[in-house]
Amino acid sequence: MYQVLGVQKCMALFASLCLLIFGGLSFWRLGAVFSDFTVFWRVVSFSVSISTVSVIAFGQTPIFPKLCCLPLIRKFFPPIDGVWQVTIRSNWNMVGQLVGRPADEALFVKQGKITITSRLFSVRMKFQSLDKYSKSSTTVVGIRRDPEHGTIELNYSYVNVTRNPEATDSGHHHGSARVEVHDEEDGLKLDGDYWTNRNWNKGLNTAGLISFERVVAP
Repeated sequence: MYQVLGVQKCMALFASLCLLIFGGLSFWRLGAVFSDFTVFWRVVSFSVSISTVSVIAFGQTPIFPKLCCLPLIRKFFPPIDGVWQVTIRSNWNMVGQLVGRPADEALFVKQGKITITSRLFSVRMKFQSLDKYSKSSTTVVGIRRDPEHGTIELNYSYVNVTRNPEATDSGHHHGSARVEVHDEEDGLKLDGDYWTNRNWNKGLNTAGLISFERVVAP
């Protein structure tokens, strides 16, 4: 999630936290901090240690998703943690005609459940289709704020496993998605598009639209 702000801003915030704690400790120790180098170095080290422990305690634990729900923090880190119902609209019906499948509606619809675990330094996602046909987990997740429009994007790659694939399917494939995060009055909404390398050598790789609806909040 830190990627929303960027490395430089995060480092600047961490340095500000260290200085804030250092200032508090210096005031407590009065003039002793600046009259003795040993005391000065001890206070500096202690300030950095406290800042590091605080970042880990609040950023890498279940506390972080709770903090993301606060109005001020929500502006920077959207509360995407939780369980989502996902609707996938794929072009498989059109692609399937290449292997003799009967023509059907334009988009093939499949639903599933995605569990998102968000922390300050990591985001993980796991998908399970409602029909138990396949499941996926992310290999790489990145979240960024568009510098021009200010919208937040969730970009990820995943690996899909299908234990008993149909004849036109594969037991293993990779895919990627680009999802926009919209923080609206009635709650958070995610939608975007995705694509896969599923049976690409047969021209059967798929793509489509994906949308998220909150089921369980953090």
